[in-house]
Amino acid sequence: MKLKHIINVFIGLTFVWISTSCESYLDKLPDNRANLNSEDNITDLLVSAYPTVAICMLGEASSDNIKDNGINYGTLNQVVEEYYRWQPSTQKIADSPTHLWEGYYGAIAVANQALEAIDLSDNPDELNAQRGEALLCRAYSHFMLVNIFCQAYNEQTSDKDLGIPYVKERETIVSKNYDRGTVKLVYEDIAQDIEEGIGLINDELYSIPKYHFNTKAANAFAARFYLYYRKYDKVIEYASKVLGSSPANMLRDYSPYPSLSSYFEIGNQYIKAEENSNLLLQTAVSAYTRMTGVYKTYRRYGHPIAKMLETLLSAGIWGNERSLKYFDKLFGTQEYGLVFPKQIEFFEYTDKVAGIGQAHIVTTAFTTDELLLCRAEAYIYQKEYTQAVADIQAWFDTHASGVTVSRSAVNQYYGSQATEKTKKELHPKFTIENGEQLNFVNCILHLRRIETIHEGLRWFDIKRYGIEVTHNISGSSDDILTVDDPRRAIQIPTDVIGAGLTPNPR
Repeated sequence: MKLKHIINVFIGLTFVWISTSCESYLDKLPDNRANLNSEDNITDLLVSAYPTVAICMLGEASSDNIKDNGINYGTLNQVVEEYYRWQPSTQKIADSPTHLWEGYYGAIAVANQALEAIDLSDNPDELNAQRGEALLCRAYSHFMLVNIFCQAYNEQTSDKDLGIPYVKERETIVSKNYDRGTVKLVYEDIAQDIEEGIGLINDELYSIPKYHFNTKAANAFAARFYLYYRKYDKVIEYASKVLGSSPANMLRDYSPYPSLSSYFEIGNQYIKAEENSNLLLQTAVSAYTRMTGVYKTYRRYGHPIAKMLETLLSAGIWGNERSLKYFDKLFGTQEYGLVFPKQIEFFEYTDKVAGIGQAHIVTTAFTTDELLLCRAEAYIYQKEYTQAVADIQAWFDTHASGVTVSRSAVNQYYGSQATEKTKKELHPKFTIENGEQLNFVNCILHLRRIETIHEGLRWFDIKRYGIEVTHNISGSSDDILTVDDPRRAIQIPTDVIGAGLTPNPR
């Protein structure tokens, strides 16, 4: 299949757009920045190895965090509707599967260009820090692609489930045959890139470390990857390199929030690079805040009070919803959607007179708060419940008021008191022991749903644990995503299928 259908993207610093006219195009350098003959050029190039796409809209609309508010709530965003109904997408706009596919593979192309330049340099060993960053970037984009467009990793079926092409070389030809391989093989390649790259990361390379795979962010990525890979000893190993044994000072500081009153003040506070909890920040072209933000442009699908009672307004070990520190900082209406401002829109005008441009957001790709819950989940599978309780307690100390966690409290609440709103039926393709282990897993999934609200990661947890999702459809019967529903793997873009890549089964 033609590469232009896999990476049909023009990348500003690298100009790796392979098209049918590539022979004449490659006859000259379109920009001297493409001549990667210095350490500074390679370092600058790697800025574009971070994808400028976000999974917020995909992950939230596909998950159990969103409901159909009805046809009275006006304007539809076609991408949101297709995700909500788990349909193949016909769109090529921001947040669509095509946008995500091209964004992640475009970033991979940059990483591969940098790696080739490093290998061809006179002193490649002097570029180890750049090599490490490029490998982490390549691993991260493949990690996102495999979790979006494939079934969740599991030991039972991942040696057969369709993967995504793992691209390890810069392309220099018009056409190349690509094999999707399997999910298992993709995970093995990701692990190889992480293990090779993580020890090479050097924070001194970065002027603004929070926008790069700094040491802490790299370890947080490794921990999340190995959590999905079910290598729990490695989760604990990498998470502990960031959190240590006393993570309290590493978690989000909510003390400034009571004095903040506006949506934009809170959003700006949440994405501050100075916030200890924020390990990696990413910019993205995305209209997501039009769905959940203060604009409420697309109100048909939202996160109203009925869903909030499962998330930020849910009951739990902490008692009622007022114990959670999000409570007084929610914006929107109970009727069609409430939001805690994690993302705010930055609009870039391409033509101010015409009033057109692109919406951007900044996302917190990795935080210590989510990392803490990754480690707690790993402790649960290692049956190290004392350590799991300690991490859960640390999370509550910063996210709630006056909550004391104990093994008995977790077992009591998630064993008998939690309702279907906060304790979902799990159908993973791996074993969870009934009783204490299951209770703790339900606790962690509840906390992860709260912690990752508006970020899209709930969708990955739904896939990992085989959670059924029921979406109400206004004017029609409910649509149910069953345990083995093939729609859990988002369909790859139509152009890519047309170019010859095997589609996901339906």
